[in-house]
Amino acid sequence: MKLNSKNQHILTHADRAAVEHHFQLLQNNWKAGLWLRTGNIYREKCAVRIRSRVKAGLPPLNNDMGTYIAGSAVTHCIDGWRYIGKAIHAYLRGDVGATRHLAYYAELRATMAILASEGIGAFNNQHYVIDKNRKCNLISQRHPDPAIGTHQFVWDAFSIWAKSPAAVKTLHRLVVAGDLPLQEWLRHLGGNSSATHTAIAAKWLTQWGVDIAQMIEDRELRNEASYNPSAFVLPNSETSAQAISFVNDLWELAEPRSSARFEHLDKILIRKSIITTLVAVHGKTELGKNDLLGRTIDALLHQVTPSDSPAEEWRKFLLETTSAKKTIIDEAGCKPNPSLPSHNKQMLARAFMLLRVASGSCEMLFKNLPTFESADLRFWWEPINRNAGISDDMDDEFQMIDLWKDVEDAISNIRANNLTQEPSSHFNSWQRDSFSLSLICTTERIGLWGVGL
Repeated sequence: MKLNSKNQHILTHADRAAVEHHFQLLQNNWKAGLWLRTGNIYREKCAVRIRSRVKAGLPPLNNDMGTYIAGSAVTHCIDGWRYIGKAIHAYLRGDVGATRHLAYYAELRATMAILASEGIGAFNNQHYVIDKNRKCNLISQRHPDPAIGTHQFVWDAFSIWAKSPAAVKTLHRLVVAGDLPLQEWLRHLGGNSSATHTAIAAKWLTQWGVDIAQMIEDRELRNEASYNPSAFVLPNSETSAQAISFVNDLWELAEPRSSARFEHLDKILIRKSIITTLVAVHGKTELGKNDLLGRTIDALLHQVTPSDSPAEEWRKFLLETTSAKKTIIDEAGCKPNPSLPSHNKQMLARAFMLLRVASGSCEMLFKNLPTFESADLRFWWEPINRNAGISDDMDDEFQMIDLWKDVEDAISNIRANNLTQEPSSHFNSWQRDSFSLSLICTTERIGLWGVGL
């Protein structure tokens, strides 16, 4: 931790409500086809503007800085999804170094998006926190403290946020299944609510691999992959079939519904949270006696009544606590071992989970707006879809979740061509169905539907 106690204290005053206020102000710019108004001094050469004002002893312009940070949450998020797509492309070609380099930047951008949505902006060596009075407070860089660059600041700030009540509140609101947020599922389980839920959030973050020790490890791997000859130090890649199967699993967790953009993933997260809570309340041994788990699940389903499936289907799902196959969440929580080929997919899994949090946090910003339609941001998302080769058919009836159909077809073609079966080679896989493999690298579409557009 490079931040001194004073700066750590400033971070604890970050205020999401203030970000929501600034995010509403952005709507006036969207009508003109802009994220930031042309008069915003931070719109171009932001780091230079900040540095010159700090050097001159001038305070930040709170509205300009606040709207910049609020808007950056969404744009960092989509950039993160773009990076993970490029990492997946490298992964499917067996390029270990590029996979690690790009997956790390997907993690970094996702984390910057989360922090921005909570009121924390990272800007090179000067960083700002928006407080409840909508004032932007500088994270001071005075002697003898060394300047803290973006990467170090992001991980330090995230480690503080991850342990805060704000993190618990955000996570419990953004994860939704059966039309119910996680906080509603957990509310009926008993125990010391505050202590238990904080413990769940900490446990959850660790399971997702969103703990800072792993992120710092990933940064070191990024450095190694970026600056050292790859043939000297990097392990062999996984087989083509293994890589394609893993990426297919990622996509299946990202399949959208109109009511929940990550329904499959969120159901698994809710199940893990429920079990973690019950173990904390009753103990693992007691939970296994006299069908206590089953009876508790029955009582829970009587109270929460999820809307998307019958109670019996939910009961069966919630009681499926063991599986022979590792889930994406399990991979994200694995202890790093850079010498193993599997470390690549673990970095991708961590990036994916972080981006899911970032997307949900941004979706809440949009939902907080008094009125909003996806078409309000057409000036921004339409070029993203075209430039990424995702879609050129976006009429007035177009809905972002319609982009799933192409992915569904690609996964079906991949299976029909037996690309997930051994023996395989990267060369043969790309020769047999390069179109489908290229399509499952277009993860920008997950970001666009994931933030609620």
